[in-house]
Amino acid sequence: MHKQSFFYGQGATEYLVVLSVVLIIGLVSVSLLGFFPGTASGISETASQAYWQGEAAPFRVNEANLVGDSQFAFALENAGADAVTLVGVMVNGNLASFGEYGTTYSNSSAVYFSQGEKKMVGIAASGFDCAAGKVGAMDFSMTYRTQYGTEFTQGGETKLALKCAVDSGTYAGSGGAQALNITTPRILPTAYVHQPYSTVFSASGGTPPYTWACGAPPCPGSPPMQISANGQLTWADPLAPGSTGFPVIVTDGTGNSTSKDFVINIEN
Repeated sequence: MHKQSFFYGQGATEYLVVLSVVLIIGLVSVSLLGFFPGTASGISETASQAYWQGEAAPFRVNEANLVGDSQFAFALENAGADAVTLVGVMVNGNLASFGEYGTTYSNSSAVYFSQGEKKMVGIAASGFDCAAGKVGAMDFSMTYRTQYGTEFTQGGETKLALKCAVDSGTYAGSGGAQALNITTPRILPTAYVHQPYSTVFSASGGTPPYTWACGAPPCPGSPPMQISANGQLTWADPLAPGSTGFPVIVTDGTGNSTSKDFVINIEN
């Protein structure tokens, strides 16, 4: 009897060890995939980026931010072979208003994209919950019109994870208006000699829409870089390796403004 009890006890111990190993492997896998509580509503941020920034077509979403109460800023790129026009946006199953960022988009206005073109698009949509500093997820789809007049719908297969620079208007504990702030990291993506350069600035707080400009015009560079009112920086031809620094200023819809210094490193 004692010998039999020993084997029962040994079996139970081995079972617990195996179960512990399985749980540890599961937790490691979850952390690597990005399924952390409060980050993307149980959606892997890595998987979302892999689809929307690499596989989606014709539109890729290179960046998405909640920048105000029910106000979003999307950096879209036409990765297709032909020009297309954005004519509709759906967020969590609801029709959203949209337009080129920096314009009034309470009523939707179509946005034209040539092949390879990148633009900031502003979207107004309610019913999205997210806390400032967290990552939220939404069901997102777009309707676009080809140059031949045919309309197609893109999206819906993978949720879109996006950064929340402020509390959403429906988030419990939302503290109201936030101070105007430039959220783009100070060190901008690397530029390369004789290769056209482009990046997009983002802001939070204040009252959208935002208007962007060089803080000390003209912008640096020869030829000089350009910053559009909607926050897109372009540089036609960086000439030599090195680095350049410059201030950028953003002004919100009420006239409040703030600035931040940025650096671009240029490599061969």
